[in-house]
Amino acid sequence: MCCRSYKRWFFALLALTFLAVSSSIPASAQTKPCVVGNSDPANNTTVCDLAAFKIAFAATKYVSYNADKLDAVAAKQLRNTLTSLGKQIVSDSDHPSLFFDLTQPDLNGVFVGPSGVVLARLRVYAPNRRTLIWEETYTDQPDVPWPSAVLYLLQQFHDHVTES
Repeated sequence: MCCRSYKRWFFALLALTFLAVSSSIPASAQTKPCVVGNSDPANNTTVCDLAAFKIAFAATKYVSYNADKLDAVAAKQLRNTLTSLGKQIVSDSDHPSLFFDLTQPDLNGVFVGPSGVVLARLRVYAPNRRTLIWEETYTDQPDVPWPSAVLYLLQQFHDHVTES
């Protein structure tokens, strides 16, 4: 009986120590990744921590992006947005702090009703490219041209990272 109470006491002390240490870690080290998938079951959306992302983004100097699947105009728009935000574009071999992936979702199918669909998606990953730390999407009617969707998405992203 007495051993169990010591074990409980030890684990309670260990938990309190962990909480005290984790609360003293700077916010940039506590960047919470996004939760992808059914985090919002009604809309099947991604939920991210904007405040943590803004801290990580502000601390980042070197970034890279995926331009393999993009047309030249979209790649230039993304590059201009990132450089206007003070980021230097580097190659993957230079070990960027953040990796940006701009994609056009597949819009096959029939769309009925006034609700919009995701036309452009910008995902930001940690250097390992497995940890999603931010996702920005642009939703509108399916007849919006791809260059316009990219422009609106990047303006929306710019507004999110620069707002106070």
